[in-house]
Formats: sequence, structure tokens, C-alpha cells
Amino acid sequence: MENIVLGFLAHVDRGKTSLSESLIFESGKIRKKGRVDHGDSVLDHDDLERKKGITIYAKSVYFTRENKRFFLLDTPGHREFSGEMERALKVLDYGVLLLDAREGIGKREEELRDLIERERLPLFIFVNKMDLFQGERERILEELKIHFPKQNVLDFTAFPGMPLQTKEGDGGATNKETESDTLSKEERELMESIALSSLESTEEYLESGNVSPERVRSLIRKATLIPVFFGSALKQEGIGPFLEALTVLCINPKAEARQEEKRGYIYKITRDEKGRRVAKARLFTGRLTLREEWLPGEKLTEIRLEEGEKYTELSEVQAGSLFTAPVSERISPGVFPFEKEKEMQEGSLIQVELSIQEGDILRYAEEIRDLSEEFPEWDMHIAEEGKKVRIRSLGALQRELLEDLFRKRTGQTAVFSPIELIYGEGPRKEAYGRAVIESPGHYFALSLRLFPSEEGQKSSGNTEKTEEEKPGRIGFAENLNLRKDWMSRLETEWQAVEIKGPCLGGPYTHYGIEIIEADYRESSSYFTDLKAAVSEALFMAEKSAGLHLFQPCFSYSVAVKQTELGAVMQTIERAKGRQEELLQEGERVILKGRLSGENLPSLLGDLQRLQAEVGYCFSFFEKLTEEKEREILLERTGDSEQTDKLLFGAEESAQDFFQEEEEASEGHSVPREAKTKEGKKKKEKTGAYIQDIELEEIFLRTFGPVRNRGKEALLSEQKLILSREKEEKQRAAREQYEKKSAVSKKKLLLVDGYNFMFAKDALKELAKEDLMAGREKVIQYLSEYAVFYDTEVYLIFDAYHVKGNPGMKQRFGKNLELIFTKEGESADFTLTKMAKEFSEKGRAVSIVTSDQAVQVQAFSGKGVSRYSSREFYGILEEMRRQISEMEL
Repeated sequence: MENIVLGFLAHVDRGKTSLSESLIFESGKIRKKGRVDHGDSVLDHDDLERKKGITIYAKSVYFTRENKRFFLLDTPGHREFSGEMERALKVLDYGVLLLDAREGIGKREEELRDLIERERLPLFIFVNKMDLFQGERERILEELKIHFPKQNVLDFTAFPGMPLQTKEGDGGATNKETESDTLSKEERELMESIALSSLESTEEYLESGNVSPERVRSLIRKATLIPVFFGSALKQEGIGPFLEALTVLCINPKAEARQEEKRGYIYKITRDEKGRRVAKARLFTGRLTLREEWLPGEKLTEIRLEEGEKYTELSEVQAGSLFTAPVSERISPGVFPFEKEKEMQEGSLIQVELSIQEGDILRYAEEIRDLSEEFPEWDMHIAEEGKKVRIRSLGALQRELLEDLFRKRTGQTAVFSPIELIYGEGPRKEAYGRAVIESPGHYFALSLRLFPSEEGQKSSGNTEKTEEEKPGRIGFAENLNLRKDWMSRLETEWQAVEIKGPCLGGPYTHYGIEIIEADYRESSSYFTDLKAAVSEALFMAEKSAGLHLFQPCFSYSVAVKQTELGAVMQTIERAKGRQEELLQEGERVILKGRLSGENLPSLLGDLQRLQAEVGYCFSFFEKLTEEKEREILLERTGDSEQTDKLLFGAEESAQDFFQEEEEASEGHSVPREAKTKEGKKKKEKTGAYIQDIELEEIFLRTFGPVRNRGKEALLSEQKLILSREKEEKQRAAREQYEKKSAVSKKKLLLVDGYNFMFAKDALKELAKEDLMAGREKVIQYLSEYAVFYDTEVYLIFDAYHVKGNPGMKQRFGKNLELIFTKEGESADFTLTKMAKEFSEKGRAVSIVTSDQAVQVQAFSGKGVSRYSSREFYGILEEMRRQISEMEL
């Protein structure tokens, strides 16, 4: 039996659970259809779900139809539970996006569309509540085509009755004359529209007068075609045709591959009715049996198929099936059996402390750990400092869910502290650090310079923080004695390092590190020793560098009903928010802007009381005034002297550092503690009487320590020379960069290789016999074009089906580059992306393709022109004619 997993994706109150209930009822699985508002639906069985009338947990139910078992995975629609929905996406074969016929596509639907495209998920669309808005069909279709420009979005209402879905000839072409007689006008129009989805489907239709079921399935699997259905889940209208189409069009390609390797994905860890820890998972390939070891040290003691609140016990799991099984504490969500899901790297910059009304919350550490595994997006953890339980700031529904779960599992009431802002920390001044890693078989010594950097602060451009941005950077002094591969590796790995500030535990930011000296031995020095030395030296430098505090600033998005708009805008104004956009979406208004982190907690609380839907994300760090820094640190430390020490660091100059470096190089280095004690002893011997000691202390306080002016002058001169050399190098680098970044006037041509190859019969026949020979012929044509017209040509071939393929580029002469796409990236995607990037740089771009998705993208870009493959063959023939005349 073929197992297929469908996931329902939608905003709140679009009818996901109702549609699931209607499909189950239509399939004959249940005799009576439940309703969400009556609290008797199969999938919404949790008390809080029934109370709120929304889906909170991702749950599944299944039914069978024509030798196919369909698993319906109902996912949460509310933005506060997006983490649950996003994990479920990884186990889906197809997504079903639900729309409200009246609301159409709003901001939440756009977010879901982006998630679907990121996961490359094949999609069906069901427009619900059509019993209330019968005349809106054409408007909705036009809106969908605007929001899905890369795909062919078609009304599939006429599909279930079409002859192409009959079992006879399934997968093959049918007789053209017979089909033209049996198709109605609506069916013929739909057939022709389907045929326009790709070059292959067009050719098939022209040859046979039909498009085979296999072709339609392939178009949907490639996300080239999106079928749209209309109906009412509550009234059971349109459900039968929708189910019939799903049965015909849905396949499980992983199951068809019949791989023996057992591979799957655990998308949820939870507790069953007996309190056991269970995993919800999907088996993609292979087969699992009861008592089998399916994970290292884990045997399948029980296998269940979930049916809402109920379940069915099985003795084996087939490929493609969803299942639940008891697991130990060692198992976490992710791919099995080899990989582990990447943990969340970045915590929230606004957090709250979780406690209980009486007693120590750490008594329930096991329950806290379980909750953190079930809801990783909450970032619930036991903080090392003070052993407190911290959690990111939650929305009202998330907080209510946590309170409910905590009370059920511990019998205690969870108490939330006021929202606490996490400040960024960075160095106030330049400081130096040194470290020596020395143990049997290991040695590494280095010195580094830590200095303030303005990177990461607010800029005039885009201030949204991206995954590529780093709050700090690491560099190396010129002519540093260090292996090049280690330097490159350290720079790369530093991008993933999350450094906590030395005082408040916030992210360490706005800093730069330069390794100025390194000493190691080839026989006993390793890269791990280098990393350990950098960490130790950085820790030392932080103590002398002082401290700057940075306030996080956030971008916000508030969705509110028009009746509440005035109150919400006044609330934002009181919080000193900077309003930037106001958008109208049906009966709702979307407000977008920015505000400082210190005002965000109060704004979130006020907006939640107004029942507004709030989203926010980190934008940039903003430096605080010294007065504000002192106020924050004094509140945390309660000690004025300690606050000054944190702000301004230890008194160690560059002269002291280099002097100690000289002593170390001469073999006179002593530990810092011993040096301090030695200094005190010398001070005691300075005068014969106590008065002399007091006079010396007064002198030092008034005029500072005795300084070697000659050495300082020498150091100053050396720094001046180095500064001039550095400026000269920077000037040369800028000139080289400006030369490289100058916009080229040479024209650009981007060619979809296989699309171009199969558009001409002679090349098509050659490629069928020898694909490599066909590619070489295309390269020959385009090489001639590149030279003749002095044009940069990029020839792009699909290689996205090749597993593990990283992609490849190859140059042919000065003007032609051959590109094979990497795994999961199609040629049309690469071509569209490159056309957009080049056109934004002011280049004149032409593309050669007959692909409809790329055509739409090309027309929307500035400075991009398009040739169909056949048109471009005409240009090549004219070029070859001119070359022949020149030779004569």
C-alpha cells in the first residue's frame, strides 16, 4: 500500500480541521462528521484547543482509498505556534493551503507561501467557505496568480470528470481524435492550460491531444503546476471532487524508489496517555518491525498509528507511514538514524524568568527539560548563572498553553517575571591578551589585540539582521607565523562562535580581534590548541578592554482590527515607536516600524491586552550613553567601584604589554600573580620611613607612574610608520575594489541549457543518442556567439537531481562559462536569480528559455529581455550566415 502524507496549512479560522473532518467523512472512515465549534471533531481533542477553537498541536489521522493510505496532518495556524508547523513540513509529501474565500491572501498566507517554497513542497490550494461568496472565483484565481508567479495556477474544478484520469492508458498518450470528442468545453480548456505548464507537456499535448496522468503528477511534484479547488468544508460542498483528484494525482516517489535503507524523520517528542516519552516520526524508506533496533540502543517496543485522540497498534511500519513509538531520554527530533537536528543557536534578546509560587522550580528540572524538547522554539533552559529557569518572551496563547501543561505535569502554578531585556556587550577600548597552552604533547602561544568595532550598528541601509552577519570579526597581523589553512579555518569557524559578554551574559558584539603573534611547534601543536589559546587570550583582553553596553532595537509588525487602530497607534506612540508602514488587509490593518528594546516589553504587554497580533524581530544594536550604562550596571552590581572597573577595565597600556612581551622573549617572564607580589615588595623597600612611602603614593596618584619617555617616543614613531604603510595598502585596495566593482558595459546572455538543446529537433535527436555530444554542440554554438558579439555567456544545465552534488563551473575561453546547478537547485531558479542580480547591478541581460516560470520572472525584472529557444536559434543561424560571408 502506498503511503502519502498531506499537510493542511492555513491561518487561524480558515477551516483546516473542518476540511480534515470532511475528507475523513467523505472517505467513509467515520459515519458522523464532527464540528470544531461543537468540540467533537476527531483532531481537536485537547481541552485548550476545544476551548479556544484553534489547533495547537500537529496531529494526524489516516484513511485508505484505492490502495493508497492518506495521512492528514493538521498543523497549527496561529503564528505563536509556527515552530510546531515548520517541523511538520519536513515529513509532508504535499501541502494543502487553505484560503478563506472572502479574506483571500493576507500576510500570514504570504509567510506560508515562502515556507512552502523554501521546502520545495508540492502544493494544492483549497478555497473554503465558497457557500458564502459564490461570485468570487475569478477574483481569487487572479490574486493567486499574482502571489504565485513562478507556477501555473489553475482551477481544477473540471478535472475529476476528465478522461485523462481513467485507468486505461494511465501513463501513456490516448488517441487525439477520441479525446477531442469526449472532452467538454471546460475540460478542453483545462487540458490546454495544463499543457502550457512546461515544454514537455506542450509537446505531449500537440502529439496526442492529451496530457497523461503521469505528466500531471510530475508537474505537481516539481511545483510547476498548482491545482486549485473550491468548496465549503462545513457544507461538504466540493469535498468529493477534491478527494477524487487527490487520489489520482498524489504519489509517494520515495516509496517507488524501494530503497532498503531505513531512513526517516522525528518531528515531535511528546508524552502519551501513560506519561511515557514518545516520538512522532515518519519512515521515508525501508521497513521497521516490532522489537527491532531502529535507533542506537532503542528497540521498537510498540508501534502506533495516530488517529486523533485514538490510535491503532501495528507490528510493522511501512515506507512512507507516520507512526509513534516510545523512546528514551537520549532521543531528540531530527533525521534518523544518523543525523541530529540542528539546535537553536540564537536565544531571544528578551526573556522572562519562570518560577513557582512556593518552593524551588528546579525540583521539576525533568519536566522543564521535557517541555523544552517538545517546544524548542520557546528556548526554555536552566541558566548557569544563579540556576534560574529562563524562557523567551511568549505570546498570550503560548503562555496560557505553558501554564496549562505545567499545572498538569507538576501540580504547580507557573509564575512569569516581568520581561527582561538582554543587552549586547562590547569592548570600550583597545586591549591586549596573551595565552600559553602547554601540556604533554601540546603547545601553543599567541598574543592578540582586542579593539572596538562599529560593525553591526545601525546603518542607513537595510538594518535587518541576517544569518550571514556577525557581531565580531577575527583577523591576522601581516607576516604572522601561522599556517594558512589554520587561519582560514579559524576565520570560517569564528562565524559560528557565539561569545557571551563578560558581565551580563548577553551577546558580545562590536568587536574586532587581531592575532599579532603566534608560536607553535609542528610536532606538538594542533588546531584545537590554537582555538583554546585564542579563547584564553580573549578572556584576558576582555578584563582590560572595559565595557560598552548596546541596546537591541527591534522591527515590529502589528495586525489589528480597524476599530482598535486608534488605541494601538496611541500605544505605539507612548512606547516611542517609529511608525514606517500602514497596510490595509481586508478588515485588518498592519502597522510596521521600529522601536528600542527598552520599550518593547511594555509595548508587548499593552498590545496583548488589546488582543492585537504582534510579531517582532531583532534589527540592530544601538550604543548606550555612559550615564545609561552606569545606571544599568549599578543596578546589577550595587557597587559603584565595581561598576567603574567593569566600564573602564584594568589599567594596562600597550607599552606595558609590549614590555612584558620583551621580557617573555628574553626568558624573564613570570606569572602575573608573582609579578604583582614582586611589585609590592619593591614598593615596601622604596623608603626607610613610612613618610617616604606615603610621599611616593601621593606622587603616583598625582602624576601617574614613572614613564620611559624615550621608549614611548620610539613606539610612537613605529606606530606612525605602520599607520602610513597601512593607509597606503588600504588606498591601493580601495582602488582595486573600485576598479573591480565598476559596472561592465559588456552584454550578458543567460541560457537554460537543456531547454535550448531540446527545442531543436537535430540537437534533440543527438542528445537522445549521446547527451554529452549534445552538450558539446550547444557549447560550440554559444562559444561562437560569445566571440562574435563580444558577449558574456552563461550556459546553465540542470543537475539538481544528483544527490550530494555541490554544483560545478567551467570556463571556455574568456566569454563563456558553463554552470551545472547544485542539488535541489533547478536551472530556471539559477537563471532567474542570476538575471535579477546582474540587472540590479545595471547590466544589460538577455535570457534564452521557453520555460513559463522564467518568462514571468524575466518580464518583471528591469533591464532583462527574453528570447525563446526557437527565436535564439534564428539569431544563431543569422550569425553563422554572416560568418560564412566574411570567410568568402
